[in-house]
Amino acid sequence: MYINRPGATVLLVTLSFIMILTGTVTSQPLTESGRLVSWGSTIFPSESNTDFVRIAAGWGHNLALRSEGTVVGWGRNGSGVSQIPGTEHNIGSGQSAVPADLGVVIDIAAGYAHSLALLSDGSVAAWGSNVIKTDTRETDYSLINQGSVPDDLENFDITAISAGAYHNLVLRSDGTVYAWGFNSREQITVPPDLDDVTKISAGGLHNLALRSSGTVVAWGSNGGGESTVPPDLIDVVDIAAGFSNNILRGDPSHSLALRSDNTVVAWGNNDSGQSQPPAGLRDVISISAGSAHSLALRSNGTVVAWGSNQYGQSDVPEGLVDVIQIAAGASHSLALRSDGTIVAWGLDSFGQSTVPVELNITQIAAGANHYLALQTDSTVFAWGLNDYGQSTPPGSLDEVIAVSVGDGHSLALRSDGMVTAWGSDSFGQSTVPAGLDDVIAIAAGGWHSLALSSGGTVTAWGRNQFGQADVPEDLVDVIKISASSHRSLALRSDGTVIQWGLKSIYGDDFIVPSGLTDLRGITSGFQHYLALHTDGTVTAWEEDTCAGVRECWPGFSTVPVGLTDVIVIGAGNRHSLALLSDGTVSGWGRDIYGQISVPEGLTGVIAIFAGLDNSFAITTQGINTSSNPVIVDVAERVQLHQNFPNPFNPVTIISFELPAPDYAELAVFDITGRIVATLLQGNRLAGKHQIRFESAALASGIYIYRLQTGSSVITRKMTLIK
Repeated sequence: MYINRPGATVLLVTLSFIMILTGTVTSQPLTESGRLVSWGSTIFPSESNTDFVRIAAGWGHNLALRSEGTVVGWGRNGSGVSQIPGTEHNIGSGQSAVPADLGVVIDIAAGYAHSLALLSDGSVAAWGSNVIKTDTRETDYSLINQGSVPDDLENFDITAISAGAYHNLVLRSDGTVYAWGFNSREQITVPPDLDDVTKISAGGLHNLALRSSGTVVAWGSNGGGESTVPPDLIDVVDIAAGFSNNILRGDPSHSLALRSDNTVVAWGNNDSGQSQPPAGLRDVISISAGSAHSLALRSNGTVVAWGSNQYGQSDVPEGLVDVIQIAAGASHSLALRSDGTIVAWGLDSFGQSTVPVELNITQIAAGANHYLALQTDSTVFAWGLNDYGQSTPPGSLDEVIAVSVGDGHSLALRSDGMVTAWGSDSFGQSTVPAGLDDVIAIAAGGWHSLALSSGGTVTAWGRNQFGQADVPEDLVDVIKISASSHRSLALRSDGTVIQWGLKSIYGDDFIVPSGLTDLRGITSGFQHYLALHTDGTVTAWEEDTCAGVRECWPGFSTVPVGLTDVIVIGAGNRHSLALLSDGTVSGWGRDIYGQISVPEGLTGVIAIFAGLDNSFAITTQGINTSSNPVIVDVAERVQLHQNFPNPFNPVTIISFELPAPDYAELAVFDITGRIVATLLQGNRLAGKHQIRFESAALASGIYIYRLQTGSSVITRKMTLIK
């Protein structure tokens, strides 16, 4: 589903859902197994937060170096430069996707949309964007190569690296500096007499170099005085060049210097107080400069921040101690502690302020700027933009079986059939209707919400400007739901689709293709929709807003010729995903960030999720990929878990796990051995499956539930108390 916050760019939210029906399950099961792989515009924070020895913060992404010389990247994974409509020019950068064959790294640096690594053999590796948008979005893309390494660099003995916004610096062992990349402000024109350098720092459009004499040399942009070094500045031991708010516009920046007496000197742009260190700031041992804020590390292991606090980047977490390194991104901050763990705060729109964490994930709801991950323990982990509290799940939230995200709000479905909502409530989208229960599926639109009850009826609440919350009075027998910004969709048990909300720009009702029947799945993307047929084929259609009103992406709603055997579909921001029965993934549509460039060797996939400009897959098999996969527990054998709650009345959740795709039957018997319910019968994918069992027609007593697969039979007891 897509979203369009007033005054903001049109964005997307993708529906991730699970259908649980009394007695029968007819959908993509809730799964967990193997690895979570992500690709596209953002990289999932997918590593354990331990054993780090160095950190680097870029504009919207981070790098962290482990003690064994490996690198972890997370956050923004795209340059943000628009692809030219009508072309195949893919400029997705991949600055967070660390190359798999990088080698042993001893230092790291992060720029705007690229990354650098200094290897133990003295060579430099670069990855990420090699282009920059210098004009309008239609024309003039200039190759500047900041995301690659010049051929003649191998002849240098490199001792230090630094990444600017679109340029790079390296320090050679002879004390000279080499630069390459964007040169709009002469930032790669190194002063010819610069030598005897011991430290370098590349900013947005300017640079600083520290000489062994304790003096500082600056060059490049000077719009805010950032390259005008104070004439009396001596005895400097450390330097930090800041970003600017808008690199291509040439906004002014600021600079920091640490003196040998452990005091800080700042100069340059000061519109947010970033060049005004707090009075009495002493005992500083390290400094770092962001776009409009500054950081200082004191000798006692505490951090001091000043300047802009628009996104909380200067709100140092309470109790943060034992810090050994700091790094300021554009609008976020990092701290590395002595125990090898990382703490982050500030803007989290790309997950840059969510530190790597190990999760056992069963489902992801990928939104425009925030994400929800449903874990195997039925709790929710959230990250991303939190301006409305959408990334702060209620502390008491547990026993969750499905999640969905809207534009600034979040939904969770609990095992008792109740819905929890949080985040923005500007249109009542987070105010769950009183008495709403027995829910089996949820869908969050831009500013409205949908819930499907076990009886096949739909409830809607929230924004209703276009009628998207006006559920048709005669709508019954619904088995699946989906929501976009201004429209709502329902799939009925007869395989037909009903759509309501924003009408056609031509005044007609809606744009569901005629004759669309025999369906088992639907989903909404930005400007397009997907439907999965029972024969494994896919139909896609786009909104008529593409007809001259909005610029559309050629081919984003055109299903690849010959695509069959599809079992799961996902719709993103003008890109689509399909999971095939053989465990492979197909993608089509917009690929500006590589969101449909499925990692080579990705197989054994059991679930897919499409986000704004990124994609996720859960796979049972390892792959050779640079996507920093999450490792989650793999079921080594068939398992049937104890139902929850137990005792119960009238609803309980039964879960089981399959180590591989298998035939499965799940049935309930009374104490005499008489079958009272068949909950599942058919082929199922590997992973974890959960089924909601309702006992309204049964009397109190002990019941037996049995799972039978192709290789095993397992039984358990449960108690119904009325």
